[in-house]
Amino acid sequence: MAQKFHVLGALLASVCFAGTTQASEFTGVLSEATSFAGERPGAPPTLVKTPLPRLAQAEISVTPADESEATGGETAPEKAADTDRDAAGDEVAEEPADEINDKGGAADSAGAEKGAADGAKSEVPEGEASDSEASESEASGGAESTPAELKAEDASEAGSAPAAAESPAEDGLSTEDGAAPVDSAVPAEGEGADAACAGAEEAFAKAIGADGADALEAYVKDFPDCSLSDVARTEIDRREAAAEEVERVSRDAESRISDMQKKLDEETRKGVAAAAEKQAPFLALACDTLAASPEDPERPADVPGVPFAILDAPRAIEACETALAANPDEPRLEFQLGYALDKAGRDDEAMAHYRKAADADYTHAWTLIGTMYDFGEGVPEDDAEAITWYRRAAEAGDALAQRYLGTKYRNGEGIEENWEEAAKWYGLAAEQGDAFALNEMGWLYETGRIVEQDDVKAAAYYRQAAEKGNRTAQHNLGLAYLYGRGVAQDPVTGALWLSRAAEAGDTDSQSELAGLYREGRGVDKDPELALTWLRRAADAGNASAQNELGLAYERGDGVEKDMVQAARWYRKAALAGEGSAQNNLGVLYRDGNGLPQDDEKAVSWLQKAADQGNAVALANLGFMYMEGGNGVEADPLRAANLMLEALAQGEDRAERLLIDDNARGQPIAFRRAVQERLQDKGLYNGPIDGILGRGTQAALRRFQELRG
Repeated sequence: MAQKFHVLGALLASVCFAGTTQASEFTGVLSEATSFAGERPGAPPTLVKTPLPRLAQAEISVTPADESEATGGETAPEKAADTDRDAAGDEVAEEPADEINDKGGAADSAGAEKGAADGAKSEVPEGEASDSEASESEASGGAESTPAELKAEDASEAGSAPAAAESPAEDGLSTEDGAAPVDSAVPAEGEGADAACAGAEEAFAKAIGADGADALEAYVKDFPDCSLSDVARTEIDRREAAAEEVERVSRDAESRISDMQKKLDEETRKGVAAAAEKQAPFLALACDTLAASPEDPERPADVPGVPFAILDAPRAIEACETALAANPDEPRLEFQLGYALDKAGRDDEAMAHYRKAADADYTHAWTLIGTMYDFGEGVPEDDAEAITWYRRAAEAGDALAQRYLGTKYRNGEGIEENWEEAAKWYGLAAEQGDAFALNEMGWLYETGRIVEQDDVKAAAYYRQAAEKGNRTAQHNLGLAYLYGRGVAQDPVTGALWLSRAAEAGDTDSQSELAGLYREGRGVDKDPELALTWLRRAADAGNASAQNELGLAYERGDGVEKDMVQAARWYRKAALAGEGSAQNNLGVLYRDGNGLPQDDEKAVSWLQKAADQGNAVALANLGFMYMEGGNGVEADPLRAANLMLEALAQGEDRAERLLIDDNARGQPIAFRRAVQERLQDKGLYNGPIDGILGRGTQAALRRFQELRG
């Protein structure tokens, strides 16, 4: 694939006068191959300092109520953020109410994370923007992820069981500095794998650090079936796409400079312009071609701009320095030189040129100065100063600044949280076609946050952003079609949009797509492809997918049953804070299944999951405290709190125990504690006799209604 601006150098040499210092210095700038430098997915900043919570996931679920309990929902997205998930498509076997071996995954009716129960998400960077967004990365950057909250009035009591170890470090699963050592029963990456994968990780590390795609292609050839092969294939696709973009920029530049050459030749024949006058616009065009920001509203109309991720900093710097020398009073060139220096990591110099452009009222320079203060690049980090610059640019109509300012208000970062202001600025940016802001407006309408809830408007915003290539919006639009929210339900179209997002690297969509292939929903049923997408998401660090992969190994679903591998994947997800995986890991420790039996670690991990509102973990702990054992003493009141909280979330076993079976066979102290808690809530005024008769049943159902 051609990656050289070979024509540009020739054109420059033919148009500029021989012996001209500026021309001779610049000829070599464009004649060499451009390199793909992907340190960041866009212009500064790469990521927000604090990830934006996936509010859409923490507050709503787009899955119909009969499929999963609504938990209430760049990038963003991404589904109830911390409630449990069971293996999608698998029905959990009916168990007696006193059994406590339930697992968290996508199929249980107690609520699910994205996969079976899906929520729209706000924008979220997962390490890289999509190609269409690979210009200046969003200061608003990531999707927001807040744990699901316990909703009971006595939530603190329901989750107050003391954990034997309050942190992973105390239970041997991580060290004091946060690293996770290998558990004696859980192999490190690669252990227990086929001999064919020996050395795969070391080879991958070398391949991923090499330029181009050749080393990665060799890795895939040598290790086609190992866990990182899908990640390598994805990176190959990304690098090839980037190379194609470089080639596109090259062709476009060649065409524009060729047109300029014709004009200059005509002027030369007419004797209209002097040599220096003819060089100046040509050199400015070269700087525009190599260093204009796609987000800059003041760039020339016929210049598309170069996404930050593929900006060739050394060549752009030399081009713009030469152009600025010939056009010293042009603030656009000052800005573009700063932009190129910014990509090169020369922050102090970048800031100096941004300021010169800003002093000449170049609006986009105000925005980029804001990002420099936002992230402490070339200046001390200062949220207040960043907001000042963002506001100045936003009020002047700069869409990127409007988006950044909206996110500052949404996060309450450097300014008091104000959703009305966030919606205002997102709306203004969306009117200018900003894909990130369009997705955020869609999320606001889907959730009814600040604006009146409207699924039709939400889907319309998602579509606009999705068609611009925003992968988070593609994910959200896919879910809208999948569940008929704001559009006619159409699983096939839903799967197509999720596929686009998945191919662009959205790991939530990859995990979602795995479920569709597993179930044959919107696509032909394909267990192998389902597992491929699930591994791809898990290998990329998606905690929900890691939990699902653990479930697949535990149940032998599409893979050979392997409890050691199940424990390994649960542990990865649990350490990332995934509530279902924390529950599942706790159950393995409790039962000594794939791990050494360890009551202390079991209680610790189950408590961590329960603290996030995981319904299955709440019930698991409730059963343990009901009679004692497994490292805890009997505590009827705590058991009652836990079971009522699980009941409020629709956990099957809690409902069977308390309502269907009237807690028959359970300790009377527990049954009395249930009545006491209902009495405390003003729902029961009968005797505290431990008989869960009609009065208690009515109170329990009323409790469900109030909490549901």
